[in-house]
Amino acid sequence: VARNAVRQSSSAGLFLATLHSSRLITTVPLALACLQVEVGAVGTILRQLSRAMSRASTQAYLQKHAISSRIEQAVNAAIKDLPEDPFPVIAKHLLTGRPECDVPCVWFVLGGPGAGKGTQCARVIEYFRQKHLRYTHLSAGDLLRAERSSGSPQAELIESYIKEGKIVPVEITVKLLLNAIEIDGGKRFLVDGFPRNTNNLSGWQQTVGSKLNIAGVLVYEVSEAVLEERLLERGKTSGRSDDNVEAIKKRFVTFNGETKPVIEYYRHQGLVHAFDGARSVEEVWADTKSVLEAYDAKAAPPTPIKQSAFVFTKPHANTTEVQQLITERFGEAGITVLSEGDIDGPTIDAKQYIDQHYYAIASKATLLKPSQLNVPNDKFKEKFGEDWSTVLEQNRAYNAIDACAHLGIDTEQLFASWKEATNGGRIVKLGGGFYVALLEMEGKPSIYTLNAFFMSMRSKFTAPTASIHYYVVEFDANKLKWADFRGSILGPTDPAKAPEGSLRGMLHAQWEKLGLQAPPNTTDNGVHASASPFEGWRTPQHPRPLTTNTFI
Repeated sequence: VARNAVRQSSSAGLFLATLHSSRLITTVPLALACLQVEVGAVGTILRQLSRAMSRASTQAYLQKHAISSRIEQAVNAAIKDLPEDPFPVIAKHLLTGRPECDVPCVWFVLGGPGAGKGTQCARVIEYFRQKHLRYTHLSAGDLLRAERSSGSPQAELIESYIKEGKIVPVEITVKLLLNAIEIDGGKRFLVDGFPRNTNNLSGWQQTVGSKLNIAGVLVYEVSEAVLEERLLERGKTSGRSDDNVEAIKKRFVTFNGETKPVIEYYRHQGLVHAFDGARSVEEVWADTKSVLEAYDAKAAPPTPIKQSAFVFTKPHANTTEVQQLITERFGEAGITVLSEGDIDGPTIDAKQYIDQHYYAIASKATLLKPSQLNVPNDKFKEKFGEDWSTVLEQNRAYNAIDACAHLGIDTEQLFASWKEATNGGRIVKLGGGFYVALLEMEGKPSIYTLNAFFMSMRSKFTAPTASIHYYVVEFDANKLKWADFRGSILGPTDPAKAPEGSLRGMLHAQWEKLGLQAPPNTTDNGVHASASPFEGWRTPQHPRPLTTNTFI
């Protein structure tokens, strides 16, 4: 039966589909063993696999390329219409259909509040369900509102952020999204209203990595006047606390100042599909459907996206030998250096380059006031036994610069007090690059300060004799994952724990030969690189209109 099926269909794919649909055979190795005749390129490849690979290797290969899922979709396409001759239908689907991804695919859905994101997502789910393709709609806002109502320890914090139209800390949002995706178990997701700012984006990239594929970003563009009208009308029946004029205005400010830079980042990556959301629902849906159908009709994944990164030697390690080592390591890893150059300390100081590049850290130490920061009260209270709001009301929290002025000390004294607080356990990590410590100095009032370590770090870059050597690099994300770039090429923060082949590992092992004055450590670890693809997008040679986050 198998051999006749092969001869009649002239396609190994059809043969496997026939066996799969009729349940004549269920194990892939046995199906491969039946391929005794020449039936084109597919048959040749599969036969070679069955001969050259073990059963386990063959199964792993077929699983990696989603062969079983693709066959199942082809058979479902025929079952849907029950044509008199199913073979042409199955053959066409195998040639043009897109197999299910081994890694779930995510579409980010962005737009101002009231732009119609939820409406379009509902259409997507219903339409593709009829085509036997399951999409799952995850609204970041809905997940946060559900968590707010759950009575969990995070509920009160989420409530305060939503009422003020502010963005909830990324750690909470990403955790909720990943939990929902894992529980669902599907392969196609519409993530509505996320990432809403660059912190969301960096948090997603650092947490998720290659666990999920970003298929694209659907952006619905609508004027603020139209959005406000829609939201006020919705507020009559929605029962949402943020559908009022005051909260709406705040949400517009947040979207324009914080979400649009994310859209520009993805536009640069070629992933944005923008729609005029002011049109009728049907007109917008026609364009949305067209984009998703085009994606699902592709026989192969999209062209790999190039990732870029900004890398530089730290002042203590800026030697000719280190620069040569970095260049050689990049060459071995297939990383292309697009440009490189030197920047001296006075220039770094005058133009605040270090403050902008380490913006996530520096902003909390020098640029923003404590009242402007998103401090998770649960973490703060668990550590220090009091509410952050109480500390603010009593004016007992200062950024690093204001702490120096308030206590009448210089940056070195501040750093020494910070170290003492760290050693004494009076410090807590609130998020990535975000720390608060309780400083207790003899004869001084006890205060909380944030990221005070940055001031000492900054002085090393801005000294008159200091300099760095930077590299703008690019690499294929399919060949080198971002996590591997950070872990295997750069190495972990502590050089003593870095892999031998990583830059930090080699600096630690060869520091004298490379011209360093002392072994590298966790602070002076020789070389720095972008913490996420988004940071890598902001480089000296590629400035972006990203408000104060732009580096150089």
